[in-house]
Amino acid sequence: MGTYIPAGPPRKRSISDTLVEAEEEHFLDCPNADFLVRAAALVLDAILFFLIYSALGRLQHLFGAYLAPDFPGAPLTDAEMALNYATWLLRALAFYAFFIWTVSAFGATPGKLLLGLRIVDVSTGRKLSMTRVLLRESGKVGLAVVTVGGGFLTVAFRKDSRALHDLLLRSVVKRIHGET
Repeated sequence: MGTYIPAGPPRKRSISDTLVEAEEEHFLDCPNADFLVRAAALVLDAILFFLIYSALGRLQHLFGAYLAPDFPGAPLTDAEMALNYATWLLRALAFYAFFIWTVSAFGATPGKLLLGLRIVDVSTGRKLSMTRVLLRESGKVGLAVVTVGGGFLTVAFRKDSRALHDLLLRSVVKRIHGET
């Protein structure tokens, strides 16, 4: 038989762990975001992302003017092709950073953050992991196509104001500022 070794003194929790736990409990107590504020956040995100996306296009146009051949209709040079690929890559990275990374790191997209919203796990109040954010955002697009936008309308008709993609991934959008 083994010998009993008593556990040492309880591990002291760090201030950071305590603050994270308090934040998660606070998020659970906050009200769910309603349809109008979520729609406003979507419009704000669309405007902000359009500005970033078009700025990258303007940079491509600016640099492309220096690479363009002297006569119109000429085939693209290798430098122009590289610029096109680099711009495409920068736009894909901007999309990732705007819609995926910010939700994983900060709990919401920039538009939601500006309006005081957070996307959290429905039962724990924790921010979503990168995998769940990827599933949520790609599922949001897929469900919008399959249901012809009906998945978003569930927010307006459900008592808990959760969209179809939130129900499937056990997430919820909480209003953390300006509770009424």
